[in-house]
Amino acid sequence: MINPIEYYNSEELVEQYIQKDLPFVKKGEGELIAALEGIPYNGKKALDVGCGYGRDVAFMRSLGIDAFGVDGASAMVKKAQEMYGSFFNVLTFSNLHTIPDNAYEIIHNSNVLVHIDEEDINSHLEHLVRILKPKGVLILGSKEGVGHSVSKTMKMERITNLHSKKKIGEKLECLGMELIEKPYSLSKPSENAALLFKLRAIKLG
Repeated sequence: MINPIEYYNSEELVEQYIQKDLPFVKKGEGELIAALEGIPYNGKKALDVGCGYGRDVAFMRSLGIDAFGVDGASAMVKKAQEMYGSFFNVLTFSNLHTIPDNAYEIIHNSNVLVHIDEEDINSHLEHLVRILKPKGVLILGSKEGVGHSVSKTMKMERITNLHSKKKIGEKLECLGMELIEKPYSLSKPSENAALLFKLRAIKLG
């Protein structure tokens, strides 16, 4: 079984990933617009944790957000820099502690928890909240479920971790976040796919 960084560090896989993702770009942009509804985002400093090839950072910047991205896979970051500029850096989840407290007003963390084991989820969420400024907004999405599944691409297998939206929400509340209850997206792309969940939360203080 291959770990996420090794999995996404293949330049061939990055190109394949982008081609597979292209039909969903407009949908993703629509979801970001919905997630930012009611938030005075223009000029705000944002960080996309697990930015992949950078499409969401690029879109946020087009909206006037001072957005940057980090990802643990250097091949993904290299592609993001080639496509969109020098707004991206390599940073693994285990090194989130190197980011200063209260550094960003918006944190975007979409489809990242699938790479986080249950035993590490608390630490990951704690860092996301820590680097978020008071009154800042966390935009988070993942796959609903319990345990994990195994996916296979280009003859490589990787684990996809599933998490409960309810439990993630409760953990965030314990960390001083207030949930924005209305979900901005809830979709089931195929019968065999895990239910996707999205949520928003504001840091109190």
